[in-house]
Amino acid sequence: EICENYGPIFFHSARDDRISRLEKQYWFKCQCVACKENWPVMHEMTQDVLNFRCSQCDESAPFHTSSNMPQLRCGCGSPINLFKGLKELADTELISESANTELDKNNLEKAQDIYTELLKKLDAVIAPPYPDYYKIQQNIWKCIWMRFGNRIVTGGIRKPVLPGDDDYDTVD
Repeated sequence: EICENYGPIFFHSARDDRISRLEKQYWFKCQCVACKENWPVMHEMTQDVLNFRCSQCDESAPFHTSSNMPQLRCGCGSPINLFKGLKELADTELISESANTELDKNNLEKAQDIYTELLKKLDAVIAPPYPDYYKIQQNIWKCIWMRFGNRIVTGGIRKPVLPGDDDYDTVD
């Protein structure tokens, strides 16, 4: 399995375009989740449908937010508690605000930790794709990039970069 971004990513390019470009340039057929499930590009995503996770099988079932149906069943037959899921989604708003505040204050490690916690909480309730999934991932990436740039992290302490330092790409 190759976990690398080769350029055309799901939220900017349609699946057929991504697959074609990757096959031509890198000679492999992408098997990432976004390609397998044909996720929509970012400008096509809406909050109209949320894929709530089943607590029994970890699969998901789509819920149309305009629906007045109070119940949802997974493909495995188990009921999905919508009220609990919607409450947990509402609770993530405060976490999101906290992460954004820490990022704005340039508290990058704390912001990254909060964004990671937020993504885990959302992932326990709903399955991607959804717009916030992409946005949170981008903010985690931004925190990491602003903290470390393109350095290799080999330990837990960030070493300052000094002019003339030949070891600038490594953090001990």
